[in-house]
Amino acid sequence: MEEHIQKAVDCYEAGATVLHIHVRELDGKGSKRLSKFNELLAGLREAVPDMILQVG
Repeated sequence: MEEHIQKAVDCYEAGATVLHIHVRELDGKGSKRLSKFNELLAGLREAVPDMILQVG
């Protein structure tokens, strides 16, 4: 998760204003668990509060 947040920061610093996100389980399959989305969104909102976040 930290790697995803750092990549979002890097993209924001490079000029990106919108980020579309998906979350995955440990086996690499897409996840629909809200807890995983909420964890990532909380980290992103703290790290890049002005970035528009789109959940997929």
